[in-house]
Amino acid sequence: MRKNLCTSIRPLLPAFVTHGLDAALTTLVHEHLRNCPECAAEAAEMLRAVNTLRSADSAQMETEPVLAPRRRKKTLWLMAHPAVGWFFLHRHVTGILCAVIVMTAVFFLLLRIKYPDIFKLRRIVVEIYTPASPEILPVLDPPPIPLDVSPPEYLPPVDGIDN
Repeated sequence: MRKNLCTSIRPLLPAFVTHGLDAALTTLVHEHLRNCPECAAEAAEMLRAVNTLRSADSAQMETEPVLAPRRRKKTLWLMAHPAVGWFFLHRHVTGILCAVIVMTAVFFLLLRIKYPDIFKLRRIVVEIYTPASPEILPVLDPPPIPLDVSPPEYLPPVDGIDN
């Protein structure tokens, strides 16, 4: 019977040690700990651990300095502006990305200075060299075909081809 009571009391021990139980449960656990040395030893171990944590926490609070006003103001500002906080958190990646963008802009600016016509659109002219004439003939747009002209009815025979 006592083992059944131990299995229902042991989950309550952390709350008992940290004073998180109501009065009725506290009395029940306290009475059980008087009669059960195993549960009492476990509760004592938990109490020792909680006291160690509390003493370490209070010692840290005494020695840890408070944030400087400037640092506190900056931290509060970063919390109020989540986008800025994201950039601050990922400052290495955003720094590299900004450097690449600036270097690209400088590169295109230098290209623009050295070759001012590089970004202008030009009309491309194709030149054809023919063996009959050594001069260069530019190829321009073909002349428009008149729509009212009909093809001839009779085509003359071509030499060497039988119809």
